Amino acid sequence: MNKKILFTSLIFLFAFCGTSFGVGATLTDFARSARFFAGVDFSTNPAPLRVNESQPTYVLQFSSFVVNANIIDNELIDNIYSVKVQYSYDNENFDNVYSTTSYNPVDKSFSVLVDNIDMGHNSGYYRFFVEYSTPTSGKLYYTSDGLIVRNPKIQHVDVQRISPIQKRIVLKGSVSDSFVTKVDVEYKIDEVLHISSAGPAGLSFTSSMKYIENTPDVIYYKIKAYVDGSNENNRIKYYPNPDYYPDPGNPDPEKKGYIEVPVSSYTFKEIGPDGDYIILDNEDQRYGKSIVTFYQGALDSPTGIHFIELDHNSSSLPNKENIIKAYHTDPKGLVLKSQSPAQSAAAKSLTPKNINTGADITLYYGSDKEGNFQIKYLDESTNKWTDINTTKDTPSKTVSGSINKLGTYAILSVSGANNDYRPLERAFRPGEIIEFRNLLEGDSVTIYDLRGRQVTKIVSGPFVWDGKKSGSFVETGSYIYQIKLADGKIISGSLAFFR
Repeated sequence: MNKKILFTSLIFLFAFCGTSFGVGATLTDFARSARFFAGVDFSTNPAPLRVNESQPTYVLQFSSFVVNANIIDNELIDNIYSVKVQYSYDNENFDNVYSTTSYNPVDKSFSVLVDNIDMGHNSGYYRFFVEYSTPTSGKLYYTSDGLIVRNPKIQHVDVQRISPIQKRIVLKGSVSDSFVTKVDVEYKIDEVLHISSAGPAGLSFTSSMKYIENTPDVIYYKIKAYVDGSNENNRIKYYPNPDYYPDPGNPDPEKKGYIEVPVSSYTFKEIGPDGDYIILDNEDQRYGKSIVTFYQGALDSPTGIHFIELDHNSSSLPNKENIIKAYHTDPKGLVLKSQSPAQSAAAKSLTPKNINTGADITLYYGSDKEGNFQIKYLDESTNKWTDINTTKDTPSKTVSGSINKLGTYAILSVSGANNDYRPLERAFRPGEIIEFRNLLEGDSVTIYDLRGRQVTKIVSGPFVWDGKKSGSFVETGSYIYQIKLADGKIISGSLAFFR
């Protein structure tokens, strides 16, 4: 090729790039627009259109999206009467055409609804073309294309507390898009990073991290979802946002982009006469939390409540070998006023399920535990456990009961053998009691005399008999008890009462 002709051609090429695209334009930019404008005589037609978009990269979350933009810097801008969008899955075949839903000739803004997108593709491309009335009526004029990417959202409820006793965290969440191929959770413990792969299994994920060496004051974590096939800038999605600070008032760069979780054995809340809840997060988000619900009127005045997880293995609690988990509610010994169901509709959310109840307590017993469990209250005057009518919720790994006093409560394992329900003593006198053990809500005890006449029936805890019938002591003699469990099993035995 003639060198003079080649030199002249290059000058023309770079001059054109500088005029149409700006000094910073690249040959790639030029090649892209040249594809769209192939065949156009630039000596008689206006310069390429420029579109100012409010959101140049769109989230392909659903099967549609709306392009909002306005047109700038074009000689025929006042003669435009229509803007359309073409959509492509491969950046080559722009066969899908969508018309303007609104075009404002004053500020040259427009909206185009792009819908019925095949969600089987993890990305797509769109480009504009404009119809104008002069000088060539109906002429189509293309602009450069934009990118559509799948941008899944990460759904997750922040962890509120990590147990210094259990020394682990299990968090859960979900992603909104099946194109997520991997989820990692990055934990920062004492400035050391730990990565835990979290799945996903379908659209859900879980992550577990156990720390043994020490007990830090706080643990930080972030969640990262990897999107298959997205361009490099959109391949990883974060929770929380990379610009998030746990304490906006003190934007520490080392904490940027992390959730901050205290490592603590307790939570605190002030609760007033109107009632409220206090929640103690457990270490495993897959299951239920420990909650004390104070009903309206249970407290006379605003009271600071501590809800504490105890380390029963290092405590002096009685029957330690049978304790699954232990908790303490403070102020210790505070008696709650018993409440009956409220009359107003507004009060129903804080109305007790059972009559004469000041509060309900729900306790988490652990993700790795299973069996026959019961809540018991520690009577510190005798250092013995008192039964609380207990309801077990296996899916949430919790047990619940009603209480009227704050103090120490524990979940104890109780056996299902017949003898474990029977009283330890078989003879007693006035002023003493017979205690039937390990009974739960739904169980009952009936006392008969030797003629088969019913003396008394106990249908709720505490399951004890003081030797009385209708308020008066029975006669000296032998009596029969019949324990009926909720599953229908019946256990019988005899007692002796001496006056």
